[in-house]
Amino acid sequence: MNAHTWDFAPATKEVLRIGVEERHEPGRILRTVHIAGHPDIVYEIESAVPLPPLENLDFAVIATIFLAMRRGQPLYVEGAVSRSLLANIEEFQEVWSNWMPERYRVVPVSAAVETDQAPENTEKGVFAFSGGVDATFSLLLHHKRHVGRRTLEPAVAVLAHGLDIPLPNKAAFSAARDQAGKVLESIGTPLATIRTNWRDICYDWEMEHGAGVVACLANFSALGATGVVGGDEGYEWINIPWGSTPITNGLLSSGSFAIRTEAMGHSRAERVAYIAGQSDMAGSLRVCWKNIEGLMNCGVCEKCIRTQINLLAAGVAPKGFAQRAGFVRIALYTGKDADAVYFLRDSLRTAARRGVGGPWRYAARIAIVKNWLLNPWFILCNRLKRLIRSNERLYWAVRKRILGKDT
Repeated sequence: MNAHTWDFAPATKEVLRIGVEERHEPGRILRTVHIAGHPDIVYEIESAVPLPPLENLDFAVIATIFLAMRRGQPLYVEGAVSRSLLANIEEFQEVWSNWMPERYRVVPVSAAVETDQAPENTEKGVFAFSGGVDATFSLLLHHKRHVGRRTLEPAVAVLAHGLDIPLPNKAAFSAARDQAGKVLESIGTPLATIRTNWRDICYDWEMEHGAGVVACLANFSALGATGVVGGDEGYEWINIPWGSTPITNGLLSSGSFAIRTEAMGHSRAERVAYIAGQSDMAGSLRVCWKNIEGLMNCGVCEKCIRTQINLLAAGVAPKGFAQRAGFVRIALYTGKDADAVYFLRDSLRTAARRGVGGPWRYAARIAIVKNWLLNPWFILCNRLKRLIRSNERLYWAVRKRILGKDT
C-alpha cells in the first residue's frame, strides 16, 4: 500500500464531507465510506448473524474523526448520525487536543440528520475478538457470567482483517479466523469477520487504533446495545496517551450503542491465569504481531515471550508457540518500552499468589534488572519517535529509507 501524506497545517474552513454506500450481496455486506479528497474506506462484512440495513452512519464518524482532527477540517456526514454520539465526539476531541495538541485539533462535526434511537437488545453485547489475551478474557468473563450486573449475552464476536493483520497477509488471517471459529464454537458464540482498509487513513496506529476497532464494532450495533473492547492494561497502569483507554473509548458511544472497555480491574497476568483456569483456551491464544504465514505465534517476539511468562505465572505450560521461551530467552527478554518492568513484576506477583515456582522466576528477575537499566533508553527512543512523527514527511522517509517499510 502507498502511504498517504497529511500535513499538520492550521485549521481550514474546507469541509471534509463523507457519505456511505451500502450493498448487500449473498454472504456478505459491503459498506463504503466516501471521503472527499481521500481514499474510500471499505468494510466487507461476513456474519453468521444477519445484519439489517444501516439506520445511521455513526461508524463512519468514528472511522474518520482522527483524519478530520489531523487536518483541522470540519467533518460533515451526508446522512443520519446519533445526536448523542456527536455530543460525545466533542469531548473525545477535547481529550486528544489536550493530550497531543501539536497533532489533533477540535473540529466541528455535523450531519444532514441528527437522530437518536432507543437502545435495543440491551442484554446483548458485540465483542471485539482478536483471539488475544484481552479479548478472550473479556468474552469469557461474560460467557461465564462473572461480571455481575454488567453481564452481557455475546450476540457476536467480531474478528477484523486489516487492523493488526495486514490485508495482504491472507494466510495469517485465514489461520486466525479458523482458530477463532473453533474457540467461539466451544462457547456457542457466533463469529463475524470484517475486512477493512481503514489503516490507509490511519497515521499513528498506537494513538488511533481504538477508533478503528470501535468503528468495526459499530457496524454491528443492530445486534446488541453494547460494544465490548478488551482493555490493554489494568487500572493500576493506564498508559496515556494511548489509542484505547476507558477515558476515550466510552466517548465513542451513542445512546443506542455504548462502548465498554472491559477487564480493566485485572492485570494481564491475572487475565491469563483466569483463561487457563476457566477454559481450554490458553493454548489457542493469538498474541503474535509478526503474523507469520502458517503460524499463530512465533514464540520469540516480545509479545510471545511476555505471554509465555504470563502462562508460567499461572502454572500452565505454554502451548501454541512455535518456540518455547526457556531460562535464557526469558532472562534476555527486552520489552518495547518502560512498561516491561511492570509486566514482569506483575507476573511474579501473580505466581507468588498462586504458589507457582520454577527457574523462570529467577530469569524474570534478571530481565527486570535489564529492562530497568534500559528505561532511559526507552524514554529517549519514545521521545525521538514522537519528534520524528510530528513531521509526517520525515516519518515516512525514515520508515522507507532506514527501516525499508512503505506503510
